[in-house]
Amino acid sequence: MKSLFQKDFFGGGRIDETPHLSKAFDMPSPSERDLKFIELAFEQARMALASGNLPIGAVIVHNDQVISRGHNLVDSECSDLNHAEILAIRKIERYLFKHKGACEIFTTVEPCLMCMGAIYNFKFSRIVFGCKDLNAGFSTRRADLPPSFVRRNAEVIGPVWPKESVALIRDYCERTGRRTHLLDAWT
Repeated sequence: MKSLFQKDFFGGGRIDETPHLSKAFDMPSPSERDLKFIELAFEQARMALASGNLPIGAVIVHNDQVISRGHNLVDSECSDLNHAEILAIRKIERYLFKHKGACEIFTTVEPCLMCMGAIYNFKFSRIVFGCKDLNAGFSTRRADLPPSFVRRNAEVIGPVWPKESVALIRDYCERTGRRTHLLDAWT
């Protein structure tokens, strides 16, 4: 029997077509505060786009203060590790280590498994994202994660601005002609 990852990845249904799992991803609505910080993440995404990168941005917040920002630099620095979330985390990883469970992350696109690994390891209390990523987003692949990893108690809110997120990604694809196959993965 195929896992949900294999079923989805190899052409089967998407996670939201699986009723017993979709309930696990019912997410609360964003607050005005959330929208303020997600707008800052969008500023970072626009910086990524301006530098020729896939427009994804992230901000990290502690006690209602932005303590780090990052935007995708994968294309310009030729490194698949330079995701917005990872770059924002790396800037302040010692601070995060000392404040596990007290910080939040706001990102324009649902984090991938690599980014979620870092987010979960630093025990972020909340994750707010702009649009789902049906290609590589963590909620699509969550069924394949070990139970100890999934049980982390981060509150997840999203998608909060899917149209805005997809519009930036579409702009990137039109400008660069790259990654156009990914447009179907962002909703």
